[in-house]
Amino acid sequence: MAYVDIVSHGADAIRAETIRVFKDDNYRLTAEPPGALVFEREATQRDRVLFGRYEEPQLTMGVIVTIEPRRQGGCLVRADAYAIREGGEEKLSRMARRPYQDLLNRVKASLVKAGGDT
Repeated sequence: MAYVDIVSHGADAIRAETIRVFKDDNYRLTAEPPGALVFEREATQRDRVLFGRYEEPQLTMGVIVTIEPRRQGGCLVRADAYAIREGGEEKLSRMARRPYQDLLNRVKASLVKAGGDT
């Protein structure tokens, strides 16, 4: 859904910065499967309007962030978002990509500022 290529930082630095950025955006880390981070937060009114879920009392936004080391160095960082509602999960459409792309861009920008990624 959303991705960034971070060239000159390793997976550990990217992982730590991803956790910080998502927590700053009111997400909580709920799981850490190998090579991934799982975040959730309560849906905002904006989320409900954006995704057409006006009347659902229990709506949570979830994101699975994967950090994939590349052979040539650096990592590909991907975010796949979904909505959790009563009755199950629903993957969000590509139209909903922007907020998650913005979060990943913030991760990359923060690492660039801290130590010179391109």
